[in-house]
Amino acid sequence: MPVRNIIKRRSVRTGINFRKIRFDAFVITCILGVVTSCSDPGIVYHHTFQLKETGWDREAELSDHWILDQDLTQPSLVLKVNFSPEFGYQNLYMTADISKNSTPVFSDTFSIQLANSRAGGWLGVQRNDQISVLDTLPLGTTWMQGDEIEIQLGQFSREELLMGIHEIEVSILNP
Repeated sequence: MPVRNIIKRRSVRTGINFRKIRFDAFVITCILGVVTSCSDPGIVYHHTFQLKETGWDREAELSDHWILDQDLTQPSLVLKVNFSPEFGYQNLYMTADISKNSTPVFSDTFSIQLANSRAGGWLGVQRNDQISVLDTLPLGTTWMQGDEIEIQLGQFSREELLMGIHEIEVSILNP
């Protein structure tokens, strides 16, 4: 006897509608997914820097500051680079300087890999004509509630004017 008939018979005998239970479970799971994805408790700071269509000038530093509303132990800096497929390089070279209460706590020049150098093609997620790549940098410091944090980002490429980068999203995560 096929399994379908057994389930159908059991549901008739017990009065339990298994299809409705599966549908209800699916709806509850979807609602929970939407509610929990609306906010990430690990993100303590987020800012999006919109770049000019004319390009990102080497002298144009992206900067912001804020006051912490909680203690952080070993936070991480997450950078999301949103760019177009017309971007001319496989890496984006950047500088980052972070200060706590006007005292430098992080200063580095680094590269974010945007393309797969061996297989070709862009890394990250592509939607229409926009590609997004994430990179995480551990900061190795401790911040206390009330600390004033300042961040400055810059591009450090071969070109004075870097075309194809649309925005840089910055997040600070509490592990």
